[in-house]
Amino acid sequence: MPPNTGEALPLRPAPRPRITKVEKEATELLLGSSSTGKDPKHPKINEDTIYADPERGIGLVADGMGGGVASDMASETAAKMFIPSALEQHTLDLQSPTGLPAEDTPEAKQQRDAAYFQAKLINSVFNSKRDTVKEQPVVESAVRAMLTYMNDRVNALRSDPKIIGQAQAKADELQKIYGGGYTAASLLRGFGSTASLMKFWRDEHGADRVTVGNVGDSRIYRLRKGTLDRLTRDDSFVQAIIEEGVKDTLGEPILDDNDVRRRIDLQDLEAKAALRPELERCLYQIRLEQEAARARGVQPLPPTIESIRHVILQYLGMPNQEDFHPFVDTVDAEDGDVFIEVSDNLCDNLTDDEIETIARKNADDPVRLVRELQDAAYKRGHGEKTVPPLEPRLRARAKVDDSSVVAFLFRRG
Repeated sequence: MPPNTGEALPLRPAPRPRITKVEKEATELLLGSSSTGKDPKHPKINEDTIYADPERGIGLVADGMGGGVASDMASETAAKMFIPSALEQHTLDLQSPTGLPAEDTPEAKQQRDAAYFQAKLINSVFNSKRDTVKEQPVVESAVRAMLTYMNDRVNALRSDPKIIGQAQAKADELQKIYGGGYTAASLLRGFGSTASLMKFWRDEHGADRVTVGNVGDSRIYRLRKGTLDRLTRDDSFVQAIIEEGVKDTLGEPILDDNDVRRRIDLQDLEAKAALRPELERCLYQIRLEQEAARARGVQPLPPTIESIRHVILQYLGMPNQEDFHPFVDTVDAEDGDVFIEVSDNLCDNLTDDEIETIARKNADDPVRLVRELQDAAYKRGHGEKTVPPLEPRLRARAKVDDSSVVAFLFRRG
């Protein structure tokens, strides 16, 4: 067992939900958090990792990708970067860098100086207490820089011999079952993690603020006076379809994901894909799958929202840094606000309206709120019967997966 340094550590799964409650300890945040492994596709691991530190006002949900090929290591690597000593060490490492150009050229010196500046910025924001006075551009730059640093670290895991070995073993296993075509490199192309991140801070006028950032489809919500607002934007095919109002096969624009059975009008998708690259990628993937179905002698139907909602466009571990564009925004925090971070299992199984209803009933207790959200997602995912029976559109959302929630109840001192 590692020595106890007194630092907040990422939560890993336990036989039962691991839930903590931290009451006012020089902060004004009450915390409830839990990460549980429920996915039968990888029963021995939980691909999610959460990190929560109410004293510094940090919350993170990271959902590993890769179907069990070291996906837990991707999310855990991201979460461990918020440990105070890790933040400090990152800055120290860049004082005598080993992974940056060593040659004494103006370009190399500029790159070293920029990396050192980013490390200092990250450390100054994320190692400060929740009520430390900051400026919004500084905090937003730090959140963006932190997500970029996380992306680099997770991407670097692809060259880790241990992970390559795991990927090769998985590829060998799949080849025995399904035949050729599987390699370690092909499996690692899907390796990475989502991330939803929030940092509480205080501005120069004494107002409490929260800067949020995300890549992928883990989400952050805020419940204020009974109304739930989504603070992040999903990086997904489905979100692109919603934003562009692509029509379903009945001619109605798709403006939400409340009914995942709706079928997408491919002609309208093709027309709108000419204006948005993400939709062009979506259309290309749908056509590949339809061609594969025809090759099996099956006449494909227009795709449903359900069939594409697992595909995300941004994630930690993207090989090309130029393609990495995290979402970052800042909102205010008022007394009684509840901030909720969830992995996609929660919002896949539950609609936003259902999450709002549960949050309203449990707004005064973040521990109970976390438990109720996870229980509702678990029951939906495992098809437990209800009285009265569920509407078909809600039954269609059922999905079994790892489940993680971080909830902060904000109290103004």
